[in-house]
Amino acid sequence: MRATSRAILLVAVLGSTGTIGVAQGRFELVTGKLLSAAVPGDFYMEGNAIPVEKRNAALIKTPAGRRALFALIVTSGFASEIQQKYSGMLISEGPVSMCGKRVAAASYGFGIRRPHAQAHHAEFLLYNQAGERVMACRMERDLRMLEPRPLQVVIESSHSARLYVGRYWLALGP
Repeated sequence: MRATSRAILLVAVLGSTGTIGVAQGRFELVTGKLLSAAVPGDFYMEGNAIPVEKRNAALIKTPAGRRALFALIVTSGFASEIQQKYSGMLISEGPVSMCGKRVAAASYGFGIRRPHAQAHHAEFLLYNQAGERVMACRMERDLRMLEPRPLQVVIESSHSARLYVGRYWLALGP
């Protein structure tokens, strides 16, 4: 009976350690060849193959070990409704939280709506492949940022990051 109890205890401890190990993952930026290999040449949205700006792409590994790719897309030369609607794309291997809302593993287009050039807030709009809105949330403007990049992800802590599009940002979570 004692050997059985010890075996059960050992399995329970090992099992909980494995669970804790997964829960203790963290956000990480992926760079170099792995980033380059992940960025597609074109992103397909609403029947259009839209070029992706490789220089304005960010690949992250989430605390769950899944990857999420964010990149700006080039909509010049497309219909005005496409230009006004989309500024970037997201491809996620697993769920990710954006603005506190869980987004499933899939590929999405996103757009940013700014009321005017100096607005303190903007609206982030996320669309599925068919162009239907999936989510909308508020982006904050970071006035402390000296030289904003067109797109970047900043890791804040092991379980939080920020997606920046220019000076505007939104929170990312596991």
